[in-house]
Amino acid sequence: MKIYQDKEELTELYQQMKSGNKIAKHLNVNPKTIYVWLKKFGIDVSGTGSQGARTNNLNHEFFKNINSEEKAYWLGFIMADGCVYRGSNNTLRLQINLSSSDVIHLNKFQKAIESSYKIQIKKVNEKSEAAILKVNSTQMCKDLIDLGVVFKKSLICQMPNIPNELIRHYIRGYFDGDGCITTPKGKNTKVILVGGKEMLSSIKELLKSNGVEISLNSPYKNKKTFNLETQNQINVSNFLNFLYKDASIFLDRKYFLYQKFF
Repeated sequence: MKIYQDKEELTELYQQMKSGNKIAKHLNVNPKTIYVWLKKFGIDVSGTGSQGARTNNLNHEFFKNINSEEKAYWLGFIMADGCVYRGSNNTLRLQINLSSSDVIHLNKFQKAIESSYKIQIKKVNEKSEAAILKVNSTQMCKDLIDLGVVFKKSLICQMPNIPNELIRHYIRGYFDGDGCITTPKGKNTKVILVGGKEMLSSIKELLKSNGVEISLNSPYKNKKTFNLETQNQINVSNFLNFLYKDASIFLDRKYFLYQKFF
């Protein structure tokens, strides 16, 4: 498939170049071809021959400066459950895949970054569906890369350099993406956070300084994926309060489990 036949690729090219002629020159194709596909996809080319369509809105600079609870939270969530990758025209994309039952959480992210991109619901198998958000923004993705959301980051991610007072919000985002709160029948509540050794080691030390003792181990065959976990109810209590007390942004179903615990 040609680059201009991909709606997301063509949309980002037009957002960057603001001209079908420039895109045609960049791709070495006839301008008429580009305008045919712009019109087909409903991409706004006001002033260049098409009416009534629009491109997607987005605050491309949302992650430029991590200076709020909301930004720190979403950075942590993307570190756990998002990815940055290159499109076929060398532009950068952010993608987040969640269960369709968590689509409300993606809507929260959409509102935070002032995005009008469409969330896609796709069938995974007979019993489940996924909610998928793809955002085309080389600028936003470069900022995320600078903050540690690198390609194939899962087992090599590190704690980002953000203000100390925002770290717990970042960890809450990371936990909402890759953690769980579980209460097996007849047993105490347990919290588990999964990730790479370096990231979890940093979180372990930070939790320790906030009164939470939590163990780091690797129960997996590959020995590259680690767990932070505790079933000690005092530590569980301190851990959940550290994450969720007075928080304004969170994954609703995990916040509900936090409330249920207390």
